[in-house]
Amino acid sequence: MLVSLGGIDKLGHIWGPEDEETGPPGSDQEMRHLPFVARNADLQVGRIVDALEARGQLDETLIVVTADHAAQTGRRFFGRFDTFPPGVPDSNLCDPATGSTGLRSDCNWYFGRDADEVYLDPSPAIAGFRDALTPPNGPTNLRFSYQDGHVAAWLNDNSLQRKQEAAAAILDLPGVLASFHLNGAADDYRLFGTNRMRGAERSWFARHGEQLVDMMAAPYGPDAVGLVDTDVTYGVMGDHGGHNRLIQRIPMIFYGAGVGSRDSNRTIRLVDVLPTVLETMGIDYDENDLDGRAVRLPRSR
Repeated sequence: MLVSLGGIDKLGHIWGPEDEETGPPGSDQEMRHLPFVARNADLQVGRIVDALEARGQLDETLIVVTADHAAQTGRRFFGRFDTFPPGVPDSNLCDPATGSTGLRSDCNWYFGRDADEVYLDPSPAIAGFRDALTPPNGPTNLRFSYQDGHVAAWLNDNSLQRKQEAAAAILDLPGVLASFHLNGAADDYRLFGTNRMRGAERSWFARHGEQLVDMMAAPYGPDAVGLVDTDVTYGVMGDHGGHNRLIQRIPMIFYGAGVGSRDSNRTIRLVDVLPTVLETMGIDYDENDLDGRAVRLPRSR
């Protein structure tokens, strides 16, 4: 059973993972902050366990709990909070004068168009990035961008020269530590350049930065990518999607028959979840069909 705690994801984005605000018991103020939502999530998981136990199914069930939110609080936030002055109706929407649709946070996260939505009202930082890829007498080469705990760009002209040009412009964005561009075979990213990093940040980047970026390498992947410093976000105040330690170190909870309560310090990737579940439950599978590998869980004594 896979249990995803969507409320934690939602409020984590709004307030950041360090949110401690609460309010009077039972009030809207209390219920729209993380302490209440975390307690409520714990209660609901307990109800699931109790129901399985009452039905005699707990010993046959493995529960995997996720919340989609290793994250960081954007102490250095490069998005915009609103378009219109406070108090004006629809102040949290994208500027309709640009033809944009959606909430302000949509236009922080995206620049460009998809099949049915338009995001052409970027934050000043991304507007500068767009302009850096716009020739004097032509449209911008920035086809689409996505930014949260990293910055990713898809180009109209994705020749090597243009990809390097985009990587250089990304490296100039505030809070960016390193930029990469997709290689010609679209199966690997090449490091374009780095900015100054602190000791711990530099050590983590050296061990994990390129490995994590390369997981996006594909013909449909971004043509250029920028990795950002810790506590830098572009989309909303609490964000994920990036390489740094705060975002990547995600607790994963397995509960079920035969699984021990002893904490494991084993590293597990998302692609390892499925084979770990199959292995733990004794279900046959072909390792060659999966990208991940089973991780041995602590056993009950």
